Amino acid sequence: MAGKLRIEIVTGERVVLTEDDVDMVSVPGAAGQLGILPEHAPLVTLLAQGELRIKKGNSEQSILVFGGFMEVTDDKVLVLADSAERLEELDLARAEDARKRAEASIAGRTST
Repeated sequence: MAGKLRIEIVTGERVVLTEDDVDMVSVPGAAGQLGILPEHAPLVTLLAQGELRIKKGNSEQSILVFGGFMEVTDDKVLVLADSAERLEELDLARAEDARKRAEASIAGRTST
């Protein structure tokens, strides 16, 4: 698989994606957007919330990630995400409910 990447995106609940022959991965790192190409130097970094993009040939797909870690070794990208959703799987009503619950939780806290 010379000149290509393998990407695996995993959460605590499931394997979100496993893909071979990937040309480039763009991820939201804690310090900014990172572009990973084949033969990238080994790397471990925190992930921020944002869009992870996978380029393979002329196609590109997006996955929303919400925190976690990424490890790059040889020609493999392993993403251990707190949460990850493919755009086609995104349930807007569920996401809106989660946002409302989070806001209510924050509003219910008291400052010390």
